[in-house]
Amino acid sequence: MTYGQYPLKLQQLLDTQYGSGKYQIIDKGLLCTDSGYICSIVSETLDQYHPQFIILMTGQNDRTEKNNYFISNKDHTSKTEWWKRLKLFKLALLLREEISYDISSAGVLRNVTTLGKSNRDMVRMASPGESLYQTDLAEGRKQMAEDKFEQAESLFRKAIECNPSTDDESAINSLIWLHKVRGSLNIEELNIEFGERYPRIFIPLMGNQYEINKDLKNAEQCYERGVRLFPGTRGLENELLTFYRRYHYSNKIYAFLRNNRRLIGAMAVFRLERDGTVAAQPFFDALTRQIKENQPLWTSENIRFIIGEARKRQVRVICMQYPMRKVQALKDMLPGYDDIVYVDNEESYKSIVSREGYDAVFVDQFAGDFGHCNDRGEKLMASNIFAAIEPILPPHQQ
Repeated sequence: MTYGQYPLKLQQLLDTQYGSGKYQIIDKGLLCTDSGYICSIVSETLDQYHPQFIILMTGQNDRTEKNNYFISNKDHTSKTEWWKRLKLFKLALLLREEISYDISSAGVLRNVTTLGKSNRDMVRMASPGESLYQTDLAEGRKQMAEDKFEQAESLFRKAIECNPSTDDESAINSLIWLHKVRGSLNIEELNIEFGERYPRIFIPLMGNQYEINKDLKNAEQCYERGVRLFPGTRGLENELLTFYRRYHYSNKIYAFLRNNRRLIGAMAVFRLERDGTVAAQPFFDALTRQIKENQPLWTSENIRFIIGEARKRQVRVICMQYPMRKVQALKDMLPGYDDIVYVDNEESYKSIVSREGYDAVFVDQFAGDFGHCNDRGEKLMASNIFAAIEPILPPHQQ
């Protein structure tokens, strides 16, 4: 959510306040990555740049479609999945992740380059195709982070070719985002090349393209088709909701959310826009509980690892909560870390959404209660970070 986005706005704020060249923001955010990826690069990155601070916002991408059970309470839990609330089930997941991590440290698992735990780590030997896929994907991300786009594209394409499972969409998403960053994105061409293999990705992208061409009928049909073909896929559901919101189809939004009660975040946003803060708060509270219950077991451990690596090098850690969400939930995940500076993005975003609508600060709704920011949203996030770090900037550089 950060690559080429709010860091640019933060750099502009620092340059305006202190003069160009006093502080440099190094943007190491990367698309389609989770906290495990950050663990894999944090030590090398800190040693390379020797920063004064690191700004960390991670965890959302740890919650994949496969592992996101959306169990919040009895009213929102599938009767066929009651067992996922059991402590024994959660303990089994924890043990699996501990075993996975231990074996990966010995170089047995496919994701051997990742120090942090990841939902992709499995307790089994990697096939040659899987190993090559992970290697090409990781190297492609590294090249992209260094703005070596041609090398990155070649590696992403190699990863797609040897990808043993179309369920893992990381490589194709990376390729799409690379073209977007370069300004060379042509959805029609990519759809011809990859659409049949990755329909869950390209159906909504073609919907986006129809929107750009002002063909709203076919756009809506695309989004609705995606939801029908892949029921329960939050990304597709949120694309449809974003479309409904963009064109003020309030009745369709309400009807869709009433039939999909697990989409608490989207319902919270809908009520905030339509009815205001008081009416929306119970839904936001329910969402906070839901996220806490279903946050992958490795997220907090990975964040602690990152903090530990920073502390070894006397680097201050800035932990930022996602827009619209309570910063206290992040603090509760990291008890005992009194030296961390937290960035609160809740009320500033909610205030704008309640007054002006969701689209005033976001361009999509991929997470349900928030999405990628537009220019105004990026500036708001940068402003919130600046307010948090300004009091602790080194005095000799102020």
